[in-house]
Amino acid sequence: MLLSSAGGVPPLQFRMDAWVASAVISAAWGGVALTLATLPGMWLALLVAVAGQWFVEPNLLSWWTIASAAVLVGLGEVVETVASAEGARRGGAGGKAMWASVAGSLVGALAGTILIPVPIAGTVIGAVLGAGLAAGGVEGMSGRGAMAASKAGVGAASGRLAGLIVKGVLAVAAATVLTVGCLR
Repeated sequence: MLLSSAGGVPPLQFRMDAWVASAVISAAWGGVALTLATLPGMWLALLVAVAGQWFVEPNLLSWWTIASAAVLVGLGEVVETVASAEGARRGGAGGKAMWASVAGSLVGALAGTILIPVPIAGTVIGAVLGAGLAAGGVEGMSGRGAMAASKAGVGAASGRLAGLIVKGVLAVAAATVLTVGCLR
């Protein structure tokens, strides 16, 4: 059999390794962009990495690499989910307003994607505004006053923005782990 110049690896096998590595790396960095748009991009990247590892090229990545990336992605999800509620709590909001901030950020992200047609920015602006408006609205309806409602809304919006930033950083870290794992 003919061997390529890549260390004695058969040419077809070398091309398959390169194809799978390219797919994982593309999915990882595309996943970062999708994550910033509040979509499950890094979960998609992990799915591509696991599928490539399991079905096509079992020696491309170590399972430790995939597990490390999965921990980073999971941590990003936890931080994102908890951040707007924690921001609302720190702003003095009650339990209902905290939950409203989480729901409001989801609805706001969808609305921002549709109403502000700027990729990623519309989604982020919508999520942050949605968290703040929902927490502030629920707090205002509870009869605690406009100042308490606005403080809860600002806290929820700030927390949501902080959560998105931390999740984005963790997504970049997970994409870097997958990329280095493919190129080792």
